[in-house]
Amino acid sequence: MENAHPEDQKIILWDIDGTIIESHQEKLQSIHKKSLERQGFSSKDKVLQNSGLTDFEIIDSLYSVKDKQKKILINAYDDLDKIFLSDLRLRNTFICEGILDSLSLANKLGWTNGVLTGNTYLRAIHKLSEVRILHFFDRQFIFVCQFGETRNMIANRAKIKLKEFDFKKTLVIGDTPKDIEVAKILNCPIISVLTGKFSKDEIYKYRPTLILQNLKIGFQTFNEFLKNI
Repeated sequence: MENAHPEDQKIILWDIDGTIIESHQEKLQSIHKKSLERQGFSSKDKVLQNSGLTDFEIIDSLYSVKDKQKKILINAYDDLDKIFLSDLRLRNTFICEGILDSLSLANKLGWTNGVLTGNTYLRAIHKLSEVRILHFFDRQFIFVCQFGETRNMIANRAKIKLKEFDFKKTLVIGDTPKDIEVAKILNCPIISVLTGKFSKDEIYKYRPTLILQNLKIGFQTFNEFLKNI
């Protein structure tokens, strides 16, 4: 996609899982368990509250503290992409309601669509490709998890790059409290969508700028928000 002119640069940073695509927590966790098992480590059978965690944080949480070895963590993290691409079940993704129209609207109104996600780069690109929306995004503003990073660390890295490009306006869209923390780091508005696992009451406690049930029901509100921000 083409960028806006420098004098009116504005960007939306979208979360992926639970925001752009339907997110199934059991499926997300299974890939991380499998990656550890391939390194000879059987992760404990526990359910993580992993909404908003990065790929690295999930692996780290499933790995017993007494057995911590950086080499195993690195290998398990690097193995995620191989497992993801070889397992059709893990790659089976569905787009959330209203996303296609919202991405198109953002571009028409002069916004650059970017991504800030806890996924690895390859997994992020593949998920966007699977639902045929990768072309809406500017790849130089796809911020993903590198080894050892939390979502807040990714946000701080993004903050530096966005400053270099002199963006005048930034907006975050996500489904978890972690996305609201990202917006605070970037000192920008946040639209929270209720397409993930969190309820309106749970999200409201973190005081997002705007809460929408989804971007289909809230499309007109989203339209006005982008025009008036």
